[in-house]
Amino acid sequence: MANHIRHPRVVVILLLALLDAATLRAQQPSDSSKWDVQAAEWRVEPYRGRSALFLRDGAAWLKGSHFQNGVIEFDIIFSDTGGFPGVAFRAATHSDFELFYLRQALSGGPHATQYTPVLHGLFAWQIYAGPAWEGTAHWTYDRWMHVKLIVRDSRAELFVDGDSAVQVVRQLRGPKGAGEIGFISGNGARFANVSVQADAAAMPDVTLMASDVRDSTPVTTGVLSTLTPGIIFDDCGDGRCRRHPFWQTG
Repeated sequence: MANHIRHPRVVVILLLALLDAATLRAQQPSDSSKWDVQAAEWRVEPYRGRSALFLRDGAAWLKGSHFQNGVIEFDIIFSDTGGFPGVAFRAATHSDFELFYLRQALSGGPHATQYTPVLHGLFAWQIYAGPAWEGTAHWTYDRWMHVKLIVRDSRAELFVDGDSAVQVVRQLRGPKGAGEIGFISGNGARFANVSVQADAAAMPDVTLMASDVRDSTPVTTGVLSTLTPGIIFDDCGDGRCRRHPFWQTG
């Protein structure tokens, strides 16, 4: 196949139901079983020009997402009310994962962002304090901000509205293997335009793993997303095609 495709790279695109008007043509039938939402309040709603997931006092986990190394990107919006929205990854369970979160009320300060491993449901932020585990960032309240997290083995870099990292952690301390990705929020935040590009080693076959995950979403939760694989070939110049799984929501 590599002889017939000039830029082969296998990218599995999973289109989720948080789509804005520009991507509605690609929207697939909704399937709430692809998300596990455990929150006091959540809903999908249009907000400031985007289709957003509002989440308060809980978490939303993307089923079938086995992420170890790669890039996670999303847009987020929140007020200046104290809160701690964040992104979790490499979740072995919903009580054991890596976490970066944003302190809503500490814009511009040295503790605006925080990394902590979460083990057995315990957040270790008091232990992981100081410049090695926290960062300085500025929030634009009630306006969309773009967040990017790059993870490579024991290192992670966090970006907020720019090309310079606001925080670099050189020694991640939580689960090491591939695991689920989730979003966490306390007092309330909205998330949109989520995309996750996982390295091939982190996810050998997304279509099989998606069917192996049990659905624990409460029957009362609303419709949130669908997972639909698409394939594009690239990066097989040496004759060996590699898979680069990719999730995206609008």
